[in-house]
Amino acid sequence: VPMIETGAGVCHTYIDRSANIQVAQAIVVNAKTRRPSVCNSLDTLILHRNQIDNLPTIVEGLSRAGVELRADEQSYDQLDGHYPDALLKAATPEDFGTEFLSLRLAIKTVDSLGEALAHIATHSSKHSEAIVTDSDQPAEQFLRDVDAAKPGRMHDVGGVASAKADDESAVAAGGVQHRYQGERHLGADLRPRV
Repeated sequence: VPMIETGAGVCHTYIDRSANIQVAQAIVVNAKTRRPSVCNSLDTLILHRNQIDNLPTIVEGLSRAGVELRADEQSYDQLDGHYPDALLKAATPEDFGTEFLSLRLAIKTVDSLGEALAHIATHSSKHSEAIVTDSDQPAEQFLRDVDAAKPGRMHDVGGVASAKADDESAVAAGGVQHRYQGERHLGADLRPRV
């Protein structure tokens, strides 16, 4: 009998260089604050370096919710003076790959989608991963290359999550390993990708 295991979920969202900032902000705030103690809550925000100037806007809603940020050097420098001092900490290596289950979020800055995928491969629990982008090429590469139960492209939609089943499991309609592409607004239905 196939079984679905629940458990650890170290979840990442990558903000691509082409991401709409208001959409990225809405997704990040929702993914971290809606239910921070569940296994599909956002643990690490990965930011393309070209978006670094937009980081204070992306995380603005997190400060109102009391989210403590564990920022890498580039992110910390950008947020210093733009995020409450009591909630901004320098990230340690242990922060990446940690399932916080609380109002804590690690931030990693990368130079490319390839670097984001490598970071995810190193630190992920293979639960739920997402990309925020307005471009098809990085979305397709992310969906093809990330190893997760629920990878997703987010351009106008919030998070996705599920447990990973082995390829032979028959759960619901054809198992739970589907690739999804978001449409429209936060909370909208997600359609399986063909």
